[in-house]
Amino acid sequence: MAQDEVELIGRKQGQVQQRLQVQDPALWSVDAPNLYSAQTSLYIRGRLVDAQSTHFGIRSLDFSAEAGFRLNGQTLFLRGGCLHHDHGILGARAFDAPRSGAYG
Repeated sequence: MAQDEVELIGRKQGQVQQRLQVQDPALWSVDAPNLYSAQTSLYIRGRLVDAQSTHFGIRSLDFSAEAGFRLNGQTLFLRGGCLHHDHGILGARAFDAPRSGAYG
């Protein structure tokens, strides 16, 4: 558990950063989506005024030309794609293979 005290005068804003260490964390992966929960509480003069729970996972990501995408040190092959557009009624078109020309 970490705790910091911040003194704010009037209606000013403040920011607190904390560094926590998780001993021997259970890593998040596709096969084992381990999650942790951080509880944040805000007290004013000893009275709880706000609280929030934030879920998060701990993992490592790596991209390289030799190994491709690695999640927690293991190569993971990505499948599929996200084809979308932001042109509304103008429409969109996706090509299955590269074409010759200005973009080929």
